[in-house]
Amino acid sequence: MTAIREEGKINDDTTLIDIRMFGVPKITAIYLIESGKTCLIEGGTHTEARKILRQLKELNAFPPDMIIVTHSHWDHCQAIPFLSQRAKKEGKEIEILASEKAIPNLRDQSYNEIFGTGPFNNIEGDIVPLKEGDTVDLGGLKLKIFETQGHMTDQILILDEKNKNLFVGDALGDKVSDTVFVPPFYPPHWDRENFLNSIDKIKKIDYETISLTHFGLIHG
Repeated sequence: MTAIREEGKINDDTTLIDIRMFGVPKITAIYLIESGKTCLIEGGTHTEARKILRQLKELNAFPPDMIIVTHSHWDHCQAIPFLSQRAKKEGKEIEILASEKAIPNLRDQSYNEIFGTGPFNNIEGDIVPLKEGDTVDLGGLKLKIFETQGHMTDQILILDEKNKNLFVGDALGDKVSDTVFVPPFYPPHWDRENFLNSIDKIKKIDYETISLTHFGLIHG
């Protein structure tokens, strides 16, 4: 098994962006997919929102056409309000997509108070609901949606069918260094049985690489 834990291209269409959450490198990533449309996987943190804006502008990729959120935990969505507002100032809209199960949690982010990293901004505006088997067409590249639970009740996986790259959010856990991998047992929705079921489900998906939000890409 090999890993990519540096910023930059991970395949022809996808760039790993290190948002350096809390100023710490290599703990939280977002992924930019550029095809006919541009898509950001994960919505980042509110404390890093301005940094994310700058990073996307440096890549000539702001605003992206869409942001897909793997689940509703704060570190995956809290930059969205700021990024959406900045896009509107430029006369553009960012389409937000998430599991249909995540939408109530995105609308009311107060459950994240258990993590003690607030304040938390609710995600307003339209959110496109996603479910098992849905496909998001980026124009030349398609993303297939899978539902998993265990880490969170509204978690989805996103398969880039062209590159066989599977974005798993936190479904498998956190690779916090080259040698340390932490299982995803975080409150308040951790479910061991569903986590094990998710592992079995992932084994059946036709992928070659896995992209972790925390952190990096794994081959094999």
